[in-house]
Amino acid sequence: AEKNENLYSVVFSVKDTGIGIKPEDMQKILEPFVQSDAGVSRKYGGTGLGVSISNMIVKEASGGKYSLEIKSEYAKGSEFSFIMDLEKGNPENVGNLSDEIPEHEIAGEKNVLLVDDSKINLEMESEIIRSFGVNVDTADNGKEAVKLAGQKKYDMILLDIRMPDMDGYACAKKIRHIECCKYVPIIALSADVVAGVSDKAIESGMNDYASKPLKPKKLYEIMQKYFELAVSAPEEIAADKTRYFDYKSCLYNLGENEKTLCRLAESFISSHTKTKKYILLHIESGDFSNACAILHNVIGTAGNLGCHRLSEAAMELKNNLHKGKTDGLESFSEIWEKTYNEIEAYLSLHKIEKISEGCEDFDELAERLYNLSCDYDISAVELFDDCKSVFKKNMSKDTFEKLKDAAEKYDFETICSVIENSKKE
Repeated sequence: AEKNENLYSVVFSVKDTGIGIKPEDMQKILEPFVQSDAGVSRKYGGTGLGVSISNMIVKEASGGKYSLEIKSEYAKGSEFSFIMDLEKGNPENVGNLSDEIPEHEIAGEKNVLLVDDSKINLEMESEIIRSFGVNVDTADNGKEAVKLAGQKKYDMILLDIRMPDMDGYACAKKIRHIECCKYVPIIALSADVVAGVSDKAIESGMNDYASKPLKPKKLYEIMQKYFELAVSAPEEIAADKTRYFDYKSCLYNLGENEKTLCRLAESFISSHTKTKKYILLHIESGDFSNACAILHNVIGTAGNLGCHRLSEAAMELKNNLHKGKTDGLESFSEIWEKTYNEIEAYLSLHKIEKISEGCEDFDELAERLYNLSCDYDISAVELFDDCKSVFKKNMSKDTFEKLKDAAEKYDFETICSVIENSKKE
């Protein structure tokens, strides 16, 4: 806003396109525990304290010179801004960051799960980890972390200790019960400096401890150490590009769980029976955008299932369609058919027989499914699949469909909720 030789008046502004504030509520929005609409807290969350506290901080930090300014148009959005006078910095006082930045990336493609309930921390920490050349998935709570850990093979899990719904210690114990996570390195993250934190982390199944805020060089050293020490984990299987369905890499990612692979392969077959037909129809009618939308889904689904050639063919066709060309259509159709045939051949040879034992008593079966789901145990989904007919026979159509949908999505919380509600039917 203004500057002279030694002082800068800097404007900080945050703008949104949210629900906005009514003119008559503009003044009271700065009061503690007041929001312009009482339904806001219920629908969007929040206590109503944030704006008031921010205003107090601005006033205190500026010695009363400035306060929070608000511009808003109801139903269109708001802008919150303030000015702060800051002294011009001296470049000589800026520390040398070279000691904190690792010189090399971590070798090999690594997949890491980062768990932290703070979205700001997640963004900062994931950027640090990505700078090491590592792929990062994130979760902002313990339950989501357990769910992801059961769905994908990770080379390392970085786990914040202090989280509201499930702390890091409990989360680590649950993750260790997942078959494919028995040997994955789990590193605790915490700003706590009290004695015993590291020991408790080890007792709960974690391998090491890193203090927050994270120092890039230190974190790099810890990650590199445990990647090298992970001798108990199987060797990474290179993707077999000669096959249309690379089930070996899929099995590796699923912790060698053949039952889960069969279920995913069956799901792919059943959900894509008409996919190629729809793509061809859209292209023939000149509706390339709809064809691209379907191809986008195929790229991700096929790639995750180990159908690398189909994923690449779908990507090539999609890129060509964006340019108004249909080059690659014939190749895509041919690869689609060969991929489909290989998946069906795999299922015919490897499909595991359904388990009938223990599926007769519905009440006992529902209790087992409930307990497994409460523990976020991936075998809950296997149990449902094995005894699907029993659930269908003993539940209303709507209840069964809700349970089936939750099981397909590995939504353990909904599974528990559906079972609880079914007892009241």
